[in-house]
Amino acid sequence: MEYEKFKEALTNEVSRLLGGAEISIRRYVKMNGLAYDGLTVFDRESNLSPTIPLTQFYEQYTTGRDLCGIAEEVVSFYREYKVPGKVSVDHFSDYGWAKEKLRVRLINRVMNVERLKDVPYRTFLDLAECVYLDIDDLGIPNATCPVRDRELKSWGKTFEEVLADAEENMKVYEPGELSGIGDVIRNLKEELRGMAGRMNQPEDFFLGEEQDEIPAPPRMFVLTTKGKTFGAAAILDKSPLRTLANLFGADVYVIPSSIHEVILLPDEEGTSAENLREMLVSINRCEVPQGDILSNHVYRYERESDELVIAG
Repeated sequence: MEYEKFKEALTNEVSRLLGGAEISIRRYVKMNGLAYDGLTVFDRESNLSPTIPLTQFYEQYTTGRDLCGIAEEVVSFYREYKVPGKVSVDHFSDYGWAKEKLRVRLINRVMNVERLKDVPYRTFLDLAECVYLDIDDLGIPNATCPVRDRELKSWGKTFEEVLADAEENMKVYEPGELSGIGDVIRNLKEELRGMAGRMNQPEDFFLGEEQDEIPAPPRMFVLTTKGKTFGAAAILDKSPLRTLANLFGADVYVIPSSIHEVILLPDEEGTSAENLREMLVSINRCEVPQGDILSNHVYRYERESDELVIAG
């Protein structure tokens, strides 16, 4: 079944399972120009509903998964994450309510030209420093809302005022956190073991046969925010960079591994910005999801000037 027919058949089956509910499929543009089709269920008893991406479901269908099974999973997802009752959206125009929910994220300017047309931002290196609202307390996990020109107008605020409040919130709610690469690997293994247990699978289900500890590169750290989502914004606060630079006794390379984190290592003999950039470009091309790419440039924190610059 071709994709367009698949969407039509899935819409009909989901609607049937929900007793004739109205279903909509729309095209959405995410980070870095990544587009996807999202399915939304319209419920008369609620004015907010999760949007369910269809890309993975069509891939599963083309590899043999039954359409009815896919529709049942979509319905299950909708029922789990739908927002019960009517949620007032009037407070979105109330800056007193919105102020505490303001957060900062970094995105690539070139890869998000269309997205930035109505989103105010401040230029930072080759990136854009944007503001968004963290609104997961409305009932939809990890729900966010970008602050656009229309929000500034309704609040009667300038972007500079809103950005300043968002940066203060980051210090309180999303401070930067440093971890050694070895710690990150160990924590990931523990998460995978826990996931296997919840699925009633053997502890090493996701880890494969190789259980030996992966040797971590020396003097290499991961920097992200407390919540980790959009954690690359932690580089806007230079305190962790200063700390590592003093520890290393050297400038610090900053590798933007994704929009969620960066990798830090000292600028020492045998390490070059050109080699690091070649590695980063290769990883972005082959390993990092398109929507998670932050940059193909490597940065360097320079101790003497206390500045972050593009190194390569």
